Amino acid sequence: MSRKSIVICFFICVAVISAYALVSRPEKEAEKSWVLSFSEDDVKEINVENTDETYRLYKKDGVWKSDRKRELLSGAVEEYFKNTLPMEGRKLENAKNGAEYGFENPDTTVTYILNDGRIFTVEVGKNTPPDTETYVKCGGETCTVYTDVSSELKKRLYRFTDTAVASFKYERIKSVSVEGNENFTLEKTPEGWKCQGEILSEEKVKQEVTRWLGNIFFVKCFDKTEENLEKYGFDSQSTSVCITLANGDKTVIYLGLSDGENIYIYTDKAEEIYSVNAKMFDFIKNGIKDLQN
Repeated sequence: MSRKSIVICFFICVAVISAYALVSRPEKEAEKSWVLSFSEDDVKEINVENTDETYRLYKKDGVWKSDRKRELLSGAVEEYFKNTLPMEGRKLENAKNGAEYGFENPDTTVTYILNDGRIFTVEVGKNTPPDTETYVKCGGETCTVYTDVSSELKKRLYRFTDTAVASFKYERIKSVSVEGNENFTLEKTPEGWKCQGEILSEEKVKQEVTRWLGNIFFVKCFDKTEENLEKYGFDSQSTSVCITLANGDKTVIYLGLSDGENIYIYTDKAEEIYSVNAKMFDFIKNGIKDLQN
């Protein structure tokens, strides 16, 4: 090959490499900016809409409260704001709103009402393809925020609260009645625990029944709406457990679907559906024979 040909080939290679570099060069990453520039001190109320739950948090006399009877854990709301406000993100230029980003049916919508009357709404959409950031929409602009921020925004109410559902101390329980496919009552008498006239093992009743009722905690909880009642397996045929105390107080627990590990329940004294350890109701399916001496 002549010297002239080599020089020509060299310049052709340089031109091809330069063109490839120009085409394949990534777009300049958008600079971070404030999605929301205020802090907790500016907020007097937030309203959260999740797919199967809505709740409201508001500040009264300097203390955060919820629109439910359940008390909030000290510092839980402050931690939420610490992890989300002020909110920093990257603005997407010429972004289209819709299914592409998950805004047709957003997982969560958070509305902030500030002390000065201003209102800001943030819709939480899909994660970006690498799953490191999440699309959010606020004030007509689409941005991305880190997933640890979006996870906080999607936090359910129970994450702010004590997980206790109920507590029935052994010494106070007079009877446990089950209504469902089989109906029976465990009753504490002067002679000991009985069912249908038969004496039961007190140790087995303590181990298999009452110890679970001593402290019931939930894993998750949901609004007790008609939609959720159907979704989690409650109907007119649902099994119920009535706990009667020595003073005459009664609490009825209704049982829904179970995955073997957890079971959905609700009580006649609460406005929520709970997911709890399914083992506490194993005595129903195991039968009375397991409780006999």
